[in-house]
Amino acid sequence: MLCTFGVLAEKNYTVEQLHEMIAAKHYPEIKEYKVSGSGDMPDIDACKQRLEERSGDFAQYPRTVEQDTVNVKYEITTWMLNKAQKVICEMKDGKAEVVQLDAGYK
Repeated sequence: MLCTFGVLAEKNYTVEQLHEMIAAKHYPEIKEYKVSGSGDMPDIDACKQRLEERSGDFAQYPRTVEQDTVNVKYEITTWMLNKAQKVICEMKDGKAEVVQLDAGYK
């Protein structure tokens, strides 16, 4: 009996490919998002400010803002070489709940 085993490689893109895809609104296919972090901030503005401070670490990657509703919800995705990272800041019970989600590419 002959058995073969396949290796599932992670899908990767170059920074240039990602910028071209996002500019053309042809977003990479992603796997299911999984929570990779969470926390609380005083409000949406504080969350956005924190994300802006961190953005220098990811400046080369394209980002898309999915939702920006003042004092309600802010949702942004950073398209990295091997994954999409989404951060959602949403007002609940008088504070901004922050959830970070990661999804590899298909």
